[in-house]
Amino acid sequence: MTLGGRKFVASALMILACLCVSARELILTHKAEAVASSTNQVAIPNQLAIHLQSGFDGKRDVIITVNGREIYHGKPETNPLIERADAVAVTNLPPHPMVVFMMPDTGLIWSNRVDLTNGTFLAINITTNGKIRTAQATNLFYE
Repeated sequence: MTLGGRKFVASALMILACLCVSARELILTHKAEAVASSTNQVAIPNQLAIHLQSGFDGKRDVIITVNGREIYHGKPETNPLIERADAVAVTNLPPHPMVVFMMPDTGLIWSNRVDLTNGTFLAINITTNGKIRTAQATNLFYE
């Protein structure tokens, strides 16, 4: 290979490395902006923010009701980059709303009376063995 050819290859590799770093920074920036803008990580009294996180394939219906009112019906798909599929917030709730999560196609159902003094964020995950796992918190720390 000639000296000019080596310089060209070195320049091309340098440009490729810069593009990779820029793409990674862009993805991380977009991830941070998406999480900051869509999670509304500020606790609001009498509000419940429900986050559908991991285990959703985009093929099955999910229905969520709060105090008998349907607040979500869709086919969420987990974004592996942020480990979240979707989120919905409900306001003007009593201190102990009844939350029901259903996946009719699979027969999965979870229901519980949620105590909002324990946190206004509810995370719902489907485990690899098809079980529903929930976590309630005052803040869902997305990294």
